[in-house]
Amino acid sequence: MEAGILIGYFAKRDEARRALRKLQRMGFRRAALVSKTADGDVRTWDPFLWRRAFGATLAFILFGVLAGVAFIGLHWP
Repeated sequence: MEAGILIGYFAKRDEARRALRKLQRMGFRRAALVSKTADGDVRTWDPFLWRRAFGATLAFILFGVLAGVAFIGLHWP
């Protein structure tokens, strides 16, 4: 799949979140939501960062368990 940029404008944040979830279901994993409040504050929500952190934590736990089983199974001190 080629990299590209798709920009959509939504009046309501709920509509933007639904569109983001639909894009993720279609296979677009690097989608982010950028919004601007009435005060002018820009907010960015990138679920890819959370998914990457969760995956790294899960891999750390899994490999720790596997290492523990290997040490117990091989009777290493």
